[in-house]
Amino acid sequence: MEISLSRLPKEEQVTLTLGSVFEQRGYRRYQMSNFETYDMYLANKSFLESEGVITFTDASGRLMALKPDVTMSIVKNTKQNDTSNKLYYIESVFRSVEHGSNYREIPQMGVEYIGAKSAYAEAEVAELAVRSLEAISKDCILNISHMGFITGLLNSMNIPDDLRGDIVKSISGKNEHGVIAAASAAGCTEQQVQTLSGLVQLSGRFKSTLKKAENLVENDEMKTSLAALK
Repeated sequence: MEISLSRLPKEEQVTLTLGSVFEQRGYRRYQMSNFETYDMYLANKSFLESEGVITFTDASGRLMALKPDVTMSIVKNTKQNDTSNKLYYIESVFRSVEHGSNYREIPQMGVEYIGAKSAYAEAEVAELAVRSLEAISKDCILNISHMGFITGLLNSMNIPDDLRGDIVKSISGKNEHGVIAAASAAGCTEQQVQTLSGLVQLSGRFKSTLKKAENLVENDEMKTSLAALK
């Protein structure tokens, strides 16, 4: 007996639809344990969105953690070879909220492309992102950016690495006031602050936004990043 997708809850519809789309593109499902050794997360804590990790000691005395992230586990357990690994996952992660006093379980579904970098692979992942959004709602917008463009601009301004975090975070969050405050605190000139805050306004239709970005290019790193987006 077949059951129509429309009779299922929206969350299950999306999960089944995307699982089918991912597998059609050659992605295999990756399933992991709820637990990983804590030392893996400790060694890569800068990668995590939250510093709070739920830990416990297992029967053998090892310090374990409820997984706060899926990507690190996939990278750790995937063999590095000459071929690309195309994986997708349906998992829950556990992260702290309210300054670490409480934790919540967050369902996640996504893909990981591990292997040789190529324009085709990047385009495929972007296309899957569009399909994923459309499975949830046709009324959606996909934002695409390139970290190399921002890094190139910061390099041209000789901003020290340890002062870049708040600037990048504010740019990513489209927080113009945050960019101005962070750039000023980093000792940027008035012109540099104005240029960095202008990055917040770089949004809209692809071709017109790309044209605006071209006017900000200061070095080859930024030029290469824009070429990759094209």
